[in-house]
Amino acid sequence: MRTGILFFALLMAGCSKDEMPANGKDTETAVTFQLGVPGGNEVEYGRGIAGDAEENAVHALTIYDFVVNSESRDTLFAEAYSLEKSEAEVPPTGSFTNKGGTITARIPLSVRLNREHMFVFVANEGVTGFDALAQAADSPVRDVQKISIDRLRKTPSTRLPGNGDNTDVLMKNGAVMTTDYYLSITEEMIAAGKINISSPLYLQRIVARVDVVDRVDASMNFKLVSVGVKGTAAQGYLFERGSDGGRTASLCTGTVELVQNSEMSMDETTRPYTYKKALYLYESDAVRPPTLVVTYTLNGSRGTQEVEMKDNVTNQPFDIRRNWVYTLEIGDIKSAALSCQMGREEIINKE
Repeated sequence: MRTGILFFALLMAGCSKDEMPANGKDTETAVTFQLGVPGGNEVEYGRGIAGDAEENAVHALTIYDFVVNSESRDTLFAEAYSLEKSEAEVPPTGSFTNKGGTITARIPLSVRLNREHMFVFVANEGVTGFDALAQAADSPVRDVQKISIDRLRKTPSTRLPGNGDNTDVLMKNGAVMTTDYYLSITEEMIAAGKINISSPLYLQRIVARVDVVDRVDASMNFKLVSVGVKGTAAQGYLFERGSDGGRTASLCTGTVELVQNSEMSMDETTRPYTYKKALYLYESDAVRPPTLVVTYTLNGSRGTQEVEMKDNVTNQPFDIRRNWVYTLEIGDIKSAALSCQMGREEIINKE
């Protein structure tokens, strides 16, 4: 079930052969990105809780431009574009449109031969610590500030779940989604008058999701009331890994004592009962696995059972990964205890 957010980037440079800049000289142009947001069963669960229709939506978009230093090879911050949403058929420069699930974003750009750019896309996020740093560096001395792309990769999201919160707080105003794209400006690109990027770019949600499947026989008079999680990561980061390849989840030192889900509801006409989007979680390392807290009634009596997020075969904890779906399957009931299994599957970049 690989249904990610698919980005198609269409970059158009506005200079002709006669206007082609020499190496070392900037020419102002515009870059237009086409963002495709596919539909599919991943957004058609109909649980009715806040945010269901928003899992793939883009309400806000920031594009960061980093430039690779040709000598040191450091990737350093150049510009940030917080795009305004436009209702125009063709968005003005500095804005984006969302028409029928197709997003078009347009930014200005200084083009120079042989310059290497790294574009970073962040959707649905607020003003982060990196944004504050970038604004402080918006001065004539910015070049000596040397703000590395690693500062953005390791930036925490502004969405922080607290004890007793509903995990839908991680989905408020749409899921935070990120990706990046490397582009080297060549003479051929500028001579062509436009730059077309045919390879798709994939956004990733920075959260994981937990679904629940109830396979208990109807004769047991079992009803799932809620599913919470304790010991879940208190903070999530814009990117999964830093520039050195290390996972950013290891940077998080705190956990949330208990986070709840929305009231459980499902279609009771067919079995097994499936509860989609029961919880959202931030990434965490296997050394600190979260524990699901299942509340239910059995023959009218209320009960609670904790289920550690461990591998069904090895009984070992695993990393919680962004943009993966984890499925808790509840089977037979023996001695008033639930028989539970955890499954996991990546939900992006699948054919």
